[in-house]
Parts: sequence; C-alpha cells; structure tokens
Amino acid sequence: MQQADLVADLRESAGTDALTGLGNLRAWRETLLSELARAERHGVPVCVALVDLDGFKAFNDAHGHPAGDALLKKASTAWRGRLRHGDFAFRYGGDEFVLLLPGTDLDDADPLVERVRAATPDGETASAGVACWDRRESPQSLVNRADRALYEAKDAGRDRTAVAPTPGP
Repeated sequence: MQQADLVADLRESAGTDALTGLGNLRAWRETLLSELARAERHGVPVCVALVDLDGFKAFNDAHGHPAGDALLKKASTAWRGRLRHGDFAFRYGGDEFVLLLPGTDLDDADPLVERVRAATPDGETASAGVACWDRRESPQSLVNRADRALYEAKDAGRDRTAVAPTPGP
C-alpha cells in the first residue's frame, strides 16, 4: 500500500464509526461547523435531528450485545437509505444518531425525519427530535434544542418525532 493511500485510509477511519460506517462524533462536529458556515454564507436553512432507538437497553439485555450491534448496523443502513443526496448521518453515541439536513427547513425536515424513523428495522421503533438553526444561536444551542425535542418525543410515548420551538429573540 502506498503511503498516500495509507494516509487517506487513516483520515477516513478517523471520521468513521467502526460499527455503523456512519460518520463519528469527530466528523459530526467538523461537518456541523462547515455546514452552518455555508448556510450563513448562502442564506439557506439547516436542520438537525437526533434519532434514538426506543428501548435499546432492554433489547440489548434481552438479546445480547451482538444482536444489539446488529440492530444498530441495520438501523443505520436503513436510515441512511432514506436520506437525500447532501444529507449527513452520524453516530452520536450508543444508540443515538444525528442527522444533518443542509438546505432543509422545518416543512421539509419533519416529513423526512418521519421517513427515516419509519425505516427502523425488525419491528423496533425510534424517537426523534428536530431543530432548525436560527442564525443567532450557537451550534451547541441548536444541538441542545434537538436533544430537548428528542426527550419530549420519548416523554410523549416514544415512536414519534418532536420539533423544537425556534429560540426567542
């Protein structure tokens, strides 16, 4: 293997989750900042969705970690297949994933995230929280709003999507 090929492989693996093949947390952070800067320059919307497998801990306890890993792989593949060209999917940690939807406003993000959730395999369900970026907020504020919306979806009974309100002035 050529040194340039090895360097390219290392760069790719540094940004990829080994289990799912999705981008990892490092890639998520870099891509989020890049896409928010692009959205600012071009005046386009960006939405973020946190997606979580419902009852994953119980699934792991009942079926074992190899089955849990297999479910994570199948779910990530199915969800990625529902995204559009230009959308991004990352493993955020554990059974939580984050979708970055550039050029997407809330009217488009909500049905897209519903299609992603509907692709959850093996009779399992997922909950999601969606937030669309307000240019006055920090990237962390955007993620925090999506996270709060995810917990609203879980508190409302799971197997649903909740949308974060736009931050106030």
